[in-house]
Amino acid sequence: MREVLPERLWLSNAVEVGDVRRVLSFGVEALVDLAADEPILVHLPRDLVYLRFPLVDGDGNNSSVIQAAVDVASHFVKTEIPTVVFCSAGLSRSPCIVAAAIAKARGIDPHTSLEQVVKDPPSDISPLLWQSIVNACF
Repeated sequence: MREVLPERLWLSNAVEVGDVRRVLSFGVEALVDLAADEPILVHLPRDLVYLRFPLVDGDGNNSSVIQAAVDVASHFVKTEIPTVVFCSAGLSRSPCIVAAAIAKARGIDPHTSLEQVVKDPPSDISPLLWQSIVNACF
């Protein structure tokens, strides 16, 4: 898991989040699942918030689903709910949604936010996905 906002927001992938005990050891209270191509996590504690927004890298996502994912993540950033945002590999969908959520929560330019989120590799941002997010949310 890669910490984006200290003790509040992490990027991750489906494999890492599968180790629920480790995730909980960070004090995480919410999981935002963006992986359209991964099975749903079924063994989660009852008090852990789990939201799934199945997105794909590239074009073809429903703009309402994109908006909902960004809005939820942004709300968790604003209210300081410790949250993990994850997708299959944690390299494109997660950083894009996290960057948009931070931009929305803090009222900053989304492109600047994306640059900050991906400054520490690894990342592999899909330009089509990022443009879809910017079009849907800003």
